[in-house]
Amino acid sequence: MPTDIYITLLVKNIEWDTDGDETVAAELPSSVPVEVDLASIQSFDCINHQICEYLSEEYGWLISGYDLEGYSNRVQNQ
Repeated sequence: MPTDIYITLLVKNIEWDTDGDETVAAELPSSVPVEVDLASIQSFDCINHQICEYLSEEYGWLISGYDLEGYSNRVQNQ
């Protein structure tokens, strides 16, 4: 039985497909941390699909391009 293996990647320099609407594009984030499940990954296309699916569901726009960076979301002790 596969185990979920999650990592968080920083999706940055996001190019949103806003059909040329610069006002909308200016309101969308240029960087977003995205959690990716590595357990079912067979190729980069699987990671790309998870990232694009998350961003389009969260923000309502398709993605034309982006860069990736490893990301560490530090937990603060309370």
